[in-house]
Amino acid sequence: MAKEKTHYVCTDCGGSSPKWQGKCPSCNAW
Repeated sequence: MAKEKTHYVCTDCGGSSPKWQGKCPSCNAW
């Protein structure tokens, strides 16, 4: 069984990031 990677999804643009950076790397929303 493969490990699931955690992705954080931006609620504004829907962009996902592999780790939490404080703000979205796609749209820069907090």
